[in-house]
Order: sequence, then C-alpha cells, then structure tokens
Amino acid sequence: MTDKRSVHNLETFIGDTLKDQIINLDLLPGTKLSEMKIARLYGCSRAPVRDAFSELRVQGYLESRPQVGTFVSKINLDRVEEIRFVRESVEVAVLKLGIENKLFASKLSLLQANINEMVLVMEQNNLKRFTDLDIMFHNILYAAAGKPFVSKYCGDNDVHYARLRFMVTRDSKSIQSTIREHQEILDLIAAGNTAGINEVVFRHLHNIYDFLSRRDLSSDAMFVGGGVL
Repeated sequence: MTDKRSVHNLETFIGDTLKDQIINLDLLPGTKLSEMKIARLYGCSRAPVRDAFSELRVQGYLESRPQVGTFVSKINLDRVEEIRFVRESVEVAVLKLGIENKLFASKLSLLQANINEMVLVMEQNNLKRFTDLDIMFHNILYAAAGKPFVSKYCGDNDVHYARLRFMVTRDSKSIQSTIREHQEILDLIAAGNTAGINEVVFRHLHNIYDFLSRRDLSSDAMFVGGGVL
C-alpha cells in the first residue's frame, strides 16, 4: 500500500515545481497541462498530480475549463491593478512613518549596498538575483518601520503580480528605472524628506504600465482584463 506521507510529499513537490515554472514563465499563461503526462514524468499515479492541480487552482495558478482541460491561468491585469493600488498606499505610509520617526537611520548603508549590488547584477545579467534584491529592498523598509507583515499584501506571493514583475525585471528600460527610483527613495530617506515620496512611489509602481505600453496587449494571449490601461 502506498504510504500517505509519501503521496503528500510528492503532491507538494509537484505543486511547488509547477509554481516555480509558472512564476518564471517556463509554463506560459494559457498552457494546457495533462495530469497523465505529468504523472508519467514523475513516475507516479495521477492521484498526487490531481491533488496538486486542485491546490494550484485554489491559489490561482491554474484554471479548469469543463470538457476542455486544465490550463495555466492568464495574467489578470485587473488583479494586478488592485495589488498595485494597495501597494502604493502601503509603501507611501511605510516610508512616511519611517522618515518622520527616523526609523531607517541604521539601514542607510544596507539599502545603498542593495542598490549597488543591483547595478552589478544588472551588468552581469543575473536577473534572478536582481528580482531577489528588488524584493529585499522593500522588505528592509517594511521591517525597519516595524511593519514586516505588510509584505503579505504587496504582491510577491500573488501569481498574477509576480509573473508580471518577472516580465518587467527582464526589460532593460524597466531595470534601469527600478535602480534609479530606489536611489531616489533612499536619497529622500537620507534627507529626511517626505515631500517627494508620493511622486516617486507612484512612478516606481507604474513601471509595470510603462512596460505594458510597449507591448501589443490586443493580440497578447497571456493577459486578461486591463481596463485601467
């Protein structure tokens, strides 16, 4: 008899592997997936694959079409805009709180080192590390302001926002904008200046739309929604 713990571990492994492939766009939005083919790939029955698919549907990674099959979900731009709206409000509040109460003083050198490394990895074309550093920059700010939990609301774990961010951080213009705006944010923090926070955060989080404006969304089958564009 198959050990239930082994089946659960395999389900988790398959689910995590598919998540990574979806976030990194190794599996493109709209790709059809087969339980049978994936089970054959891992040399297992269809049960753990079916359970992994079920969990991924709940989390928004997959969607089912009756009598058609299971597909990688398309990037929902309306969902992305909701997250961007929340994130802008959160980041402005965190930055103003931290600047007004001098909560970032001990983190200035760490934040500058983060930006310096972003420049280096951009030159090395190490885009995975660039994405990690981008997330880290904002998490340093949240933690220093005593609000580490707000990162849960900022899209890093949302399949729609995370995939679009993956695409944006593979675009040379967007990468340069990200570095420049991080430096602007740090300069405002160092100067104790909250006056420019709203404007720079607005520009920083609208990089996704600058990127999308350079794509022909009308013929791009990877996206749905997007009334805000």
